[in-house]
Amino acid sequence: MKQNIILALVVINLSVTGLLVYDSQFADERAYQAFNINDLPELITENERERIFVGFVDYYNNGNKASLRPLLSPVGAQYLDSGEMDKALEEGRKGIPEIGGGHFRNSEFIEESNGIKVFRLSYDVVFPKENKKGVLNIVLEIYSSKYYIANFFVYSEDNA
Repeated sequence: MKQNIILALVVINLSVTGLLVYDSQFADERAYQAFNINDLPELITENERERIFVGFVDYYNNGNKASLRPLLSPVGAQYLDSGEMDKALEEGRKGIPEIGGGHFRNSEFIEESNGIKVFRLSYDVVFPKENKKGVLNIVLEIYSSKYYIANFFVYSEDNA
C-alpha cells in the first residue's frame, strides 16, 4: 500500500501575494489527470523543463538566487530579493533539507485566463539525506512568448 506523507509542502504564490500557503490537495496526485507533454506550449521544450528543474533545485539546495531569478516574474523577483522566499524555504528545508537528482514526470493544464495558461510540471525527485523519493511540482504561468514560475510544491512519498 502506497501512502503519501508530506514532510514539507512549500507553496509560494509569486504572482499574486507571495504568501506561504499550505494546500494538501497537491499531496494526492490521483486528483489530477496527467497530460501528455505534447499538450505543453512549444515554449516549454525538454531543455526548458530541465532548465526550470536545475534552476529551482540550485536555489533550493544552495540558496543561489541567480539561478532562480530569470524564471520569476517581476513580482516574484521582488519577493526573492526581500528575503521572504528564503524564510519560506527555511521552513521547507526543516522537513526536506536537500533535493537530489530528478527527472520530468508529466505536466497538467490547470486553467487559462486572460490569455495566460497555467500548467503544473511534475518531477520525480530523491531526497538523499532521508533516503526517500518525492515529487517537485512547479506551476508555470505561460504567456505567448515567456513564462514564469508561479508556485512550487515539494513533498515526500513514503512507501509503507
